[in-house]
Amino acid sequence: MDEEVRRSYLAAGEIVRQALKLAVDRIHVGMPIEELCNLVEGYILDRAELAFPCNISVNEVAAHDSADLKDERVIPKLSLVKVDVGAHVNGYIADAAVSVSFSKTHTRLLKAAKSALDRAVEVMKPGVSLGAVGGVIEKTIRSFGYRPIVNLSGHLLSRYVLHAGKSVPNIRAFMAGKVLHGEVYAVEPFATNGMGRVLEGRNIRIFSLKATPRRKPKERFEKLARLIWLERRGLPFSARWYVKRFSDVDSLVWSMYNRGMARGYPVLIEVEKGLVAQFEYTVIIERDGAFITTPLDFLD
Repeated sequence: MDEEVRRSYLAAGEIVRQALKLAVDRIHVGMPIEELCNLVEGYILDRAELAFPCNISVNEVAAHDSADLKDERVIPKLSLVKVDVGAHVNGYIADAAVSVSFSKTHTRLLKAAKSALDRAVEVMKPGVSLGAVGGVIEKTIRSFGYRPIVNLSGHLLSRYVLHAGKSVPNIRAFMAGKVLHGEVYAVEPFATNGMGRVLEGRNIRIFSLKATPRRKPKERFEKLARLIWLERRGLPFSARWYVKRFSDVDSLVWSMYNRGMARGYPVLIEVEKGLVAQFEYTVIIERDGAFITTPLDFLD
């Protein structure tokens, strides 16, 4: 890996680590979800660029939830909250997550997910099967008496691309490819006391553009799409980021979505409404193993 590229990954990783530490330090019961998203995203934007909207997923929600326009939700009592954030420097992405519990009854579930993450990263070396890494995640989570979420996975990262074609499964899988020297992965075990599968909910709060909008937009939604493309390329975005420039941003984003210009990422919910815990690192695959760019050492 080119040294300048490596420095960008490391810089993004440190910013994400600090953003997550800030979230863990400041989150509390009754805190507005929009306030938490703005806090984390603001920290990142002062130092780098956002790779995607801050995800705040509560209890049975596993992923893809974020503050909406005029969001009135708050952090509930006795909840289990996943905070998943991403930053990029020159397009090189760091993506990491922590789970925060407001009930002692969740402690073992959190430990299952974090232990699975640490064990997975320990075995990620060049030539190792990604399916075998998934097997380590599954075995670890099941050893705690919980289930991995089978239809969520970690993912290969590349410049300006969050999901670059290869996956790190949360269960043992065959024909999943191999870990290669120089690759960068987001590794994210999900553990649950439910069935171990997620389905798409009705709400969509995160979007991304599917293709480059035309250079001379005519319709108002095309003008918004052009602006988003210039700022985000294909990376995910939130409508609330553009409300100061487009007061009707919500209807414009849905116009883009309904015309096939934008894809939406529905909120993902555990099928039995089981609690979900998640921890995530971004790692660079070196000759002797995986180097963690987003250490969660502040949790120790």
